[in-house]
Amino acid sequence: MEFHFEVGDIGFAQPPNLREQKGLSLYTLPIDFTYIDVETTDLDPRYGSVVEVAAQRCRDGAIVDIFSSLARTTDEIDWFTEDLTGITTK
Repeated sequence: MEFHFEVGDIGFAQPPNLREQKGLSLYTLPIDFTYIDVETTDLDPRYGSVVEVAAQRCRDGAIVDIFSSLARTTDEIDWFTEDLTGITTK
């Protein structure tokens, strides 16, 4: 596709719009992937420990498998983490 302008007596051609994809997502997810979520007792790994690991396997836009497991911890789970995740030491 080419556009032609007339400016006075001078004519010139403009190349096709090189930004036709502007505003569209150029990032696409793979067809087969796994989300992994790790819950911890603290944001700082020096002070916290893992309390849950979860994963979701997706294929062609559909969830095909789910995994979730709690981990035993000797760390105290503070009120913020309990409120955020619903995980308690009980």
